[in-house]
Amino acid sequence: MSTYPWAAPPLRVVRTEEAPGLFRAEKGYRGLRNQGATCYLNAVLQTLFMTKDFRKVIMDLNKVRKKKKKSLSFELQKLFEDLESNTKSATTHGVTNALEIGNVCEQQDAAEYYQKILSMIEPKAAKIFQGQKKHSTSCKHGNHDPIEEFISFFSLAIAMDSDQHKVNVVKSFDAQFEVMLMDGEDQLFCETCKTMMDMEMSCTISELPDILTLHLQRFYLDYCYMTYMKNNCPVEIPLQLKVQSITLVPSVVDTTMQISSHLMTNSGYRGLRNQGATCYLNAVLQTLFMTKDFRKVIME
Repeated sequence: MSTYPWAAPPLRVVRTEEAPGLFRAEKGYRGLRNQGATCYLNAVLQTLFMTKDFRKVIMDLNKVRKKKKKSLSFELQKLFEDLESNTKSATTHGVTNALEIGNVCEQQDAAEYYQKILSMIEPKAAKIFQGQKKHSTSCKHGNHDPIEEFISFFSLAIAMDSDQHKVNVVKSFDAQFEVMLMDGEDQLFCETCKTMMDMEMSCTISELPDILTLHLQRFYLDYCYMTYMKNNCPVEIPLQLKVQSITLVPSVVDTTMQISSHLMTNSGYRGLRNQGATCYLNAVLQTLFMTKDFRKVIME
C-alpha cells in the first residue's frame, strides 16, 4: 500500500437511497462543482484535500476565530467538511470569493492559484509545502564573504524549452542548482570591490519542505506570433528524486494537466498523456482504471 501523502484508494460509486439518480463514493469522497471554468481551481483544492497532513491542520483550525475574519482558511475548512460529509458534490463559492475570483468562466493557471492559496492561508498549514532556497553570489577575486539571500518557496519550476522533444525531470531539476559563472560581458558589479568583477552564482535548497512540489512550465512565448504556446512533449518522471543526498518522492504540478494526484507510484501506475485538451477524458479513464472490479472485468 502506498504511503504517499496524496495517494488515495480506488473508489466504488453506488446509488444513494434517497435519490437513485445521484451517486456517491462508498469511501465518502465527494466531487467539486465547476462554476464555469474553475476546473483549474478544483484540481488544486482536491489535491490539497487529499494531502492528509494538510487536511488535518485545516480541520483543526479554530472555527470561531476564522469565521469572524471570513478568511480563506475558514472557507477551506468549510469546503473540506463538505467533502467529508455531504452526499453530493460540494460548491466552491466561498473559496472563489475569498480568492477574489471575479470571472469564474475564465480559465486560470493551476500552479498560480496553488501558490496564491498557500500564501493566503494560515502559515501552520502552508508550512507543509514551504521550503527555502539560498542564493549565493561570490566574487572570484575578492577576499570577502559571498552575498547570500534566502527565499521561501512553495514549488519549484521545471523548465521546458520549446525545442525539447522529451523532458527529463531529474536533469531539469539539477540544472537549477548548477554554479553559473558571470564573466566577460556578463560581469556583475561587486559592492565590496566597487567595480565590475567575475562572479559565481549558485542556488541550493537550505530547507526542504515536508512535501516538495514541482510544476512543469509547459507554456512559452512564441516571439513570431507573440502569443503563448504549449509544449506537449512527454516528460520522464522518476520514482524517486535525490536532492542534496536526500531521496524524495515526486509531487508534480503540471500547468497543462493541472494537478494529478497519481502521477506515478511504486505500484506501477502511470499517468496519461494529454493530447491537447483531453484532460476530461483522461480523468474518466483513470477513474475507470482505478475501479478494481471494472478493471478486472475488462482485463478478463
